[in-house]
Amino acid sequence: MRDSHRQFRHPDYSSVITVSGNPGIDLPEGTLKAILKAAGIDREGRTS
Repeated sequence: MRDSHRQFRHPDYSSVITVSGNPGIDLPEGTLKAILKAAGIDREGRTS
């Protein structure tokens, strides 16, 4: 079975965040924190 990956692009920046795993499976909390940090977003959804 191959891994699935999702890519998210910020509408105002050229950066792309790639997340491994299937869309229907929850992310581990540490992975979510790392994604939010890389995207410059805090837990309340505010950009830094």
